[in-house]
Amino acid sequence: MMRIVILVLVWSGCLLNAYSQEKEMNTDRPDQTEETHLVDKGQLQIETGLLYNKFDTGRTALISRTGIRYGISKKFEAGLLAEQGRERDRYIEETVQSTYPLALRIKASLLENHQWLPDITLIGYLQLPYTSQYTKEGWRRSASVLAAFLHEVGKDWKIEYNAGFQQEAFGPDMTWLVNGSVHYKLVEKAEVFAGYFSQFQSQKAPFHNIDAGIQYKIKENIQIDLAGASSILHDEQNWFVTIGFSIAIPK
Repeated sequence: MMRIVILVLVWSGCLLNAYSQEKEMNTDRPDQTEETHLVDKGQLQIETGLLYNKFDTGRTALISRTGIRYGISKKFEAGLLAEQGRERDRYIEETVQSTYPLALRIKASLLENHQWLPDITLIGYLQLPYTSQYTKEGWRRSASVLAAFLHEVGKDWKIEYNAGFQQEAFGPDMTWLVNGSVHYKLVEKAEVFAGYFSQFQSQKAPFHNIDAGIQYKIKENIQIDLAGASSILHDEQNWFVTIGFSIAIPK
């Protein structure tokens, strides 16, 4: 998987040198709240990063998380999400920030630029089977659905929040998710955020987490980011740090 990520980055850099056009973008990285924004029709966007996760037992996971996004139309976006690396299955099973080892993602814009209502986008994931050979529990057709909301407050502040469910990657149980984050634009190219994300499951204690980070645009179509998070009010301590890179390929 790491070789794939490196090849994607090299390929992206080659494409970038071939085009002089710059495309402003919005990314789903590095916070845990899904964005309402879609990429433009015909636009390809790649968001990738490394995540170092420490469990309460002292063991660690090193995960590459890569999303490839493509604009189908003004209202729809399709993409792929891959989460692979050391201790992948435990990371998927025990952390709130995980999704699936490999999944198809669809985003549909329901409301945008309303006078007083927030922007609203529906997001769905469907787990794909092609990495199941590494999983002892086997592959399931797990799905996830989230509603994403965005409020913009002036030019520098925005509030994002999500609500929905996620079926476990390796089991039949359903998990309910609630995420939220507040973003502030420090300068034209730099933005900071702080957030909360959690999961609720039947017969288990809720898993609450907080995160914070920064994202910086090297160009309008290139972004780097850094973030960290920790569980709170939970006996099984879990924390992680992540560093990432995103690029919008000019059309």
